[in-house]
Amino acid sequence: MNVFLNKVIFHLTSRLSLFLFFLCIFLLPNSLKAQNSLLWKIEGNDLEKPSYLYGTMHSQDKRVHDLGKLAVPYIEASDAVALELVIDSTDILRMMMTMFSEMMMKDTTLQDLYEEEEYEMVKNYVTTELGMFAILLKIDQMKPLYISLFVEEMSTLDSQIGHEMDMALDQFFQLVGEQKGKKLIGVETFEEQMGAFNRIPLKEQAAMLLTAVQSEQNGTVPDSSIQTLMHYYLEQDLDGLMEWYNKEKNYAETSFDTIILLERNYRMADRMDKIIQSQATFIAVGALHLPGEDGLIQLLSKKGYTLSPVFMELPESENIEKRELPIELKMEKKE
Repeated sequence: MNVFLNKVIFHLTSRLSLFLFFLCIFLLPNSLKAQNSLLWKIEGNDLEKPSYLYGTMHSQDKRVHDLGKLAVPYIEASDAVALELVIDSTDILRMMMTMFSEMMMKDTTLQDLYEEEEYEMVKNYVTTELGMFAILLKIDQMKPLYISLFVEEMSTLDSQIGHEMDMALDQFFQLVGEQKGKKLIGVETFEEQMGAFNRIPLKEQAAMLLTAVQSEQNGTVPDSSIQTLMHYYLEQDLDGLMEWYNKEKNYAETSFDTIILLERNYRMADRMDKIIQSQATFIAVGALHLPGEDGLIQLLSKKGYTLSPVFMELPESENIEKRELPIELKMEKKE
């Protein structure tokens, strides 16, 4: 049961983080260019050993995992692994109870957020997608953001595209850290991540859900969006990610910039400063937290650290097979 709940929690929190990832893409300024690398070496400020910063994608796509596995030697060289969120299997029940409590609206219903015609459109679509789970989840009382996440999660059950691995990349890094005997550190808490989402106004959440439903029904969702995102990520092209998404429609309000990106970046940078002063740490957070004037690369640089890109290349012949939990890690040392 603990294994099942662990997967449920991580799948949902990964979906939340993926949502943050997309929002951050829309909000990043294009005034500051980042070198194209997902892995950054952190030195200076009297550090005895370097630490490393890795930009993840909260994904179960095999290609993302293949690239992430190239970073395992840098985990081995570190004393600790820090992730946006560490899932503690002994705390799953409390997290589940907190999550389901925070997902529900207190004094508002889904119908209150829409005009009658819009409500019927959203309700019918969500009910069709979720089936009996729409009743079990009490969608009329659920915040629109979480409805979107559940619909997305259900849709992946019908397709293995981008969902080939048993865990998200973040969970893989946590597993590696556990197996290597590294100290595990959460840069943020579960409550902080939930709080960030819950501060997004309900009206804005409802508008985003409505837009998604309308796009699905009108067939206007671009099939190439995820492929293009994946292309830039696998190329480790943070500049490309920023530039491509800056061309997309920006539906995000100013509040998102503060809640989803700026506050979290500054909070994480302050905490990373303290973490790496205590021990050499491999830090893995969503890739779109790295670039930009208010991104982690610049924020850590302003604190006196020297960050330099570590270039990783996945050979064309590389074929890392899918493995079931528990995973046996066998990485060849690079010269």
